[in-house]
Amino acid sequence: MNLRIPNCFGTYAVLDDGTIELSWFCRDRAGWARMLSLVRSIPRRVFDSETKKWYIPATEDNLESLQQSGWRAAKKSAVKSDPQSSFGGVPVPKKYQEYMSLPEEVPAEDPVTSQRRAIENFVLDSTRDIVPGLRSYQVDFLKFAAMRNGRVALGDGMGTGKTLQSLAWLAYNKSFPALIVVNAPTKLQWEKEFRRWLSRVPGCPHRVQILYGTRTRKLEKSCSYIVNWDILTYWQDELAATGFECLIGDEAQAIGNPESKRALAFRHLAAVIPECIVMSGTPARSRPAQFWTMVSCVDPKMFPTYKGYLWRYTCPKATPWGVQFDGARNVKELHAKLVSVMLRRTKDDVMKDLPPKTLDVVPLEADAAELAEYNSEEAGISELQGIAAREKLANLTRTAYAVKEKSLLSWVRCFMESEEKLLLFAWHRDVVDRMFEELKEYNPAKIYGGVTLQQREAEKEKFIQDSTCRIMICNIQSGGTGVDGFQKVCCNVAFAEFASTSTDMDQAEDRLHRGGQERPVSVYYLIAAGTIDEDIAEALDSKKKVLASVLDGKQASDLDLIATIAARRGIKI
Repeated sequence: MNLRIPNCFGTYAVLDDGTIELSWFCRDRAGWARMLSLVRSIPRRVFDSETKKWYIPATEDNLESLQQSGWRAAKKSAVKSDPQSSFGGVPVPKKYQEYMSLPEEVPAEDPVTSQRRAIENFVLDSTRDIVPGLRSYQVDFLKFAAMRNGRVALGDGMGTGKTLQSLAWLAYNKSFPALIVVNAPTKLQWEKEFRRWLSRVPGCPHRVQILYGTRTRKLEKSCSYIVNWDILTYWQDELAATGFECLIGDEAQAIGNPESKRALAFRHLAAVIPECIVMSGTPARSRPAQFWTMVSCVDPKMFPTYKGYLWRYTCPKATPWGVQFDGARNVKELHAKLVSVMLRRTKDDVMKDLPPKTLDVVPLEADAAELAEYNSEEAGISELQGIAAREKLANLTRTAYAVKEKSLLSWVRCFMESEEKLLLFAWHRDVVDRMFEELKEYNPAKIYGGVTLQQREAEKEKFIQDSTCRIMICNIQSGGTGVDGFQKVCCNVAFAEFASTSTDMDQAEDRLHRGGQERPVSVYYLIAAGTIDEDIAEALDSKKKVLASVLDGKQASDLDLIATIAARRGIKI
């Protein structure tokens, strides 16, 4: 057994239970993977999930092999590491050891049950105005916000009306002027909804302006403003001095990284504005570490420091690039704390009358010449690793489109005979443009990254209002969020290409499967047989609704389609 790997350094400790504890460090990911593979080849090796280390029998052969491979004996080799000073082989800084050692606090009663009872027993002030037409669960948000003096997180699922609920709070509490931070493509929609709903409430001010660009100016203190995340830092000082009563952050997963400039700017504003509402249908797209910024904005005292939160609620592990905080620990405790500041309902919880959504995978005939080119491109990927492999796998989706293009266009034309409208998604800009040109006979509209807000709104209205406009062609990211109204005229969505995560796919589908939809929604995955499309469709079908679910007391996760496919094919990325 030769455990000598270039740029890798290993230590071993002989324990009193007759085993050898292994620890190693590698300067690159490839070395790390090779070392792990070698250790896994040792007979009777054991991986301890608590210490996050490998153990092998303390035989003379194993000791000799380690020594000949250049491994060094650890200075302390009598006992395993103190769990308070080490986690998974990662040394814990002294100031955070308490976070690691304290037992998990598990509430006696289910936190959601307690939350619902408190909301049911709370009585809203009858002298205040309530936006007409609110559903009962939306009124419950007003109660929850009132219980917390307007500092709450709203994690309702996509299509449940988070925008309306936040505006209803402004009307109920007269929290004006308000500052609303959103994704750039949704600014016009927010302005429209602001005027639409608040104009219905007698005596409710509804003056609102949109901020553009990075050249700041003095703001009116009696006016509400809408600004996008991308330019928030440029306006930070002027906004902080304006005297807003309420701060609303839409799609707050945009501040998942607490060290980003936009997160720091938003936290500063949240500290000086009395009320704060952060909203996201996907609060943590990949891991619970991303919850911290949202929670710290509405309740800074709950988790005083980011690092303390990470050591308490995630699983630190050593990597060639330092400590990585991933996964989730003390989940029940974290779930209870989140429920105390966050209200979350899914469509299944609150929209029982919403028509069903069905999925149909449609295999399309491959073009022989294009398939040969695809196979040639795919063949070289197995030899790649890391970022290069990931990029090549992602690019295969564009090549797969070429394989099925003729059959896909034929399918769309056949579908058009039904006289129904169709929402058609793709990932790449050039694919959007190609489909737009090929399907001009149906007077299509299109939305993609780079169009102005005015163009985006015009294309949306064209699809909704113009009966001759039969198809809306969208980029998944640009058209998958911040667009409402499609559900009024369309119940069919098809994917010519796929996103890299299940969350992006869900968001795109839910442009139609949301409040206001009166017909069953049909989702079509248009796949090229014999290509990566089949892998993606299978992965989505097997794990369709994977969402950040520490909110539900479970492990948080998102389905990274590229990583899933790479793992299935034995490709290391």
